[in-house]
Amino acid sequence: MRAIDTSGEMALKPLNAFMSEASALKLERQRYRHYIDRLGGLQPLQQQLRQKIVAGRGNYLLSEEQVKALHQLGIPFPKTTACCVQTPFPILEVRMMLIIRRSLLCILCSLLMSCSATAQEPAPIPGAQIVLPIFQPILEQLQRQTRIPVVLPTDIPTEAVVPESTGKPQAYIAVPITQDGKFQHVYVHIIDAQPDRYEISLDATSTCQGQDSCSFGLLSAQQLHQGDQSVQAEYAFEQAPDFQPTGRSPEPIGEVALARGIPGYFVPFVCGANCDTAKVIWEQNGYRYKVGIRYAEKATVVHLANSVIQNEQ
Repeated sequence: MRAIDTSGEMALKPLNAFMSEASALKLERQRYRHYIDRLGGLQPLQQQLRQKIVAGRGNYLLSEEQVKALHQLGIPFPKTTACCVQTPFPILEVRMMLIIRRSLLCILCSLLMSCSATAQEPAPIPGAQIVLPIFQPILEQLQRQTRIPVVLPTDIPTEAVVPESTGKPQAYIAVPITQDGKFQHVYVHIIDAQPDRYEISLDATSTCQGQDSCSFGLLSAQQLHQGDQSVQAEYAFEQAPDFQPTGRSPEPIGEVALARGIPGYFVPFVCGANCDTAKVIWEQNGYRYKVGIRYAEKATVVHLANSVIQNEQ
């Protein structure tokens, strides 16, 4: 990790000159993540850096905020020169012109989880550490279609039966179930995939595609924008006196504590012609994530949400 300024003087010694390579990398990642969270999250900065690389002769234009973020890594930079330049982007911005070696760029890209030999390859999207086999067929397509980190659970609730008015448990959808009352098969399908959102259905048949007759859950995410309605406001109608569904969960709507200290919001299921999913929703790094299971208790969907959060990279 070395940088050269325009006069050819060698920069200060890097962190790995004073500690092991592994310790230096760990420290830099920790400092980087802390500071980047203050700038709006990891992925937005990754995208900005990749977009704003100016190819040729090792010259790269970075915004002042990006320079500050990278300084927080502890990576020594040479003296920089502030200059006003007209970029191909919509507005004039003050940029910092850094003359750096390509090897340093590759190190930075690695820290951003987007390193390539030429710094031109699209970066992999951060998300799940462990990908269950059922998600493998859709993951590559989903990552191509969305910018949002795809987060996935390691444990999916598959309870298929609910008590009827007679008190006898039976399956709430007409699909194969096991003797102990679980869905015999679990499939996943992409219901929606856009740059700023995605939705995956949890289905009990291979051709279901999220239909009420054969789907039992969902996983979704969306990018947050200024002015978006809060989760509480979005589901406030469920607490209105004039909202009278044909059936509903006895559990109240409200806040829940999730893994890693993340606050979440529980929305119980309600029923009309069919019963919808009980949901847990949380916001993280500029995104709103949602998991849902039909007819589920709060403990079940909280467990599903925690399975997702604890499986994040």
